[in-house]
Amino acid sequence: MDDYMIDLAEIENKLSGGSETVVQKPTQVALAKSRPCSDSMIAERCLKSLRLSRADDYQQWLEVGMALRSAGCDVSIWDVWSRQSSKYQENVCQIKWNSFNGDGKLTVASLVHWAKEDDLNYKPASAATGTGNLCFYPFTDAGNGERFAAMFRDSFRYNHSRGCWMFWDGQRWSVLKGEPEARSCFIKMCRELRREALLPENQERREVIERFARQSENSNRITNGLREAQHISPVSSYAEDFDRDPWLFNCLSGTIDLRTGRIRAHCPKDMITQVAPVYFDANAKCLRWDTFLREIMAGSDVIIRYIQRLFGMCLSGDVREQILGILFGPGANGKNKFLESITGLMGDYAGEAAPDLLIQRRNSEHCTEIADLCAKRLVVASETKDGEELKVAQVKRLTGNARIKARYMRQDFFEFDRTFKLVMMTNHKPVISEQTNAIWRRIRLIPFSVIIPKEKQDGELGEKLRAEWSGILNWLVQGCLDWQRNGLQEPDEIETATDEYRQEQAPLKAFFEERCSLSLSAICPVSRIREEYESWAIENGILPLTAKKFNDTMRSAGLVYDTRYWGGETQKVWLGIDLVFDESAKNKSDLVM
Repeated sequence: MDDYMIDLAEIENKLSGGSETVVQKPTQVALAKSRPCSDSMIAERCLKSLRLSRADDYQQWLEVGMALRSAGCDVSIWDVWSRQSSKYQENVCQIKWNSFNGDGKLTVASLVHWAKEDDLNYKPASAATGTGNLCFYPFTDAGNGERFAAMFRDSFRYNHSRGCWMFWDGQRWSVLKGEPEARSCFIKMCRELRREALLPENQERREVIERFARQSENSNRITNGLREAQHISPVSSYAEDFDRDPWLFNCLSGTIDLRTGRIRAHCPKDMITQVAPVYFDANAKCLRWDTFLREIMAGSDVIIRYIQRLFGMCLSGDVREQILGILFGPGANGKNKFLESITGLMGDYAGEAAPDLLIQRRNSEHCTEIADLCAKRLVVASETKDGEELKVAQVKRLTGNARIKARYMRQDFFEFDRTFKLVMMTNHKPVISEQTNAIWRRIRLIPFSVIIPKEKQDGELGEKLRAEWSGILNWLVQGCLDWQRNGLQEPDEIETATDEYRQEQAPLKAFFEERCSLSLSAICPVSRIREEYESWAIENGILPLTAKKFNDTMRSAGLVYDTRYWGGETQKVWLGIDLVFDESAKNKSDLVM
């Protein structure tokens, strides 16, 4: 049986004669579309969503009965629902039913209103399974797993990669409520099974069904049944089943297709696990944001448009651009507030990198640091200390196109495709020891060189920018569309700053130019090169590199460390380099050539 979703608020509005348009909320109730929706049908569906405590509270129990009678339901509907309570007594429902005067104060609209308050996103069996026959499955733990998987096929997934239940909350597949909601709905399933036991076709085995349904509510039976359901399609799932479309960006008001910039309704079939805490409003403006950007970028429209494309790209999961953006500058320059606004409105899509993820430190990498990057779109690494070194191999790995292998705590390894872009925010440029294009083609240094004087700093800037999140989201979406049409288009200022950074990170460049000759046939003893370098450093007032750092830098420049017979003896040499001497240097040299 096909289903469609009708929002409870919309039903209530129609029943009350209202004409206003109701904005759809996550809470919904499924109604079969094979026949007209009578008051009694709506009442029965709403009854499924009421809290169990309403059957225990005498006044609320009476009010539900009055509303059901007003909706044209049979007393048996109320009686079956009332059996959930430990206070249930035979024949009491019929007695009270006969006493109701039908004054019309409580109607089907009342039931809709209560269902809105209590709804646990529970679908009735008739909607979930298409048959409504829970008694079809075996009366075993495995059978309970099958019942649950059939009844809540559109509401739950079990993610084996993360080892957790995920629950469709109306906007996304949520981990936060997965386990408690699964257990709660399993109990709902048991209560529904008890209701089906009362159907005429189950009369001969009613006692067996009711006893099994009661026993299934025991804690260990719930655990066993849910464990069985974990392996049944479509409940069974893995990390790669979620967030598959890199062009969908989920927010509070729907899902934005970044290919077009248009929004559509949330849909569980999109298998999205994340949501940005912002509403999409195509008409929203961000005037304070525009002013802020002009302040921190010295009014440079070229750089502002570049960062709009760069961070608009970060809304998507497309990773064609293999770059690491480094937002650099001393304090009081706006880069913190800039990134706080971007990551804040992106919500689940943005994440903070572990402190040691990109920087060389003694601490070993934790097993979950990489797994936490799965499905992210923007990952920010914050604040390096002066002199700290970039993990070059890690940066190349995390900005490449190869699948990434990781695992969560106490879980098996899994692989995922990269969807995140890396950005580093720092007051100190990290040291990059490698000088190859393999790393430097990835680096983009974005200077934040404007210092905001203390007297001009706005203490309420964060709140003002937060109030413009919808407008800033529009700004980012437009940047994403611009990037898709025209690419990133790095400004000359960005290229120049990055080139200068690269030159700074080549500590032997001046030494090579003044004292060395580089060629494929050149060769020079290691000890002689080191002596000449230390002499040059002292003459120029430079603190010499340590032997290890010196050798690493020589290798990164493409030179080869080897053992050769040279100058009448076997010794360690550098291949590809030789010293250039003047006459005085030649006289002082003790190297046998």
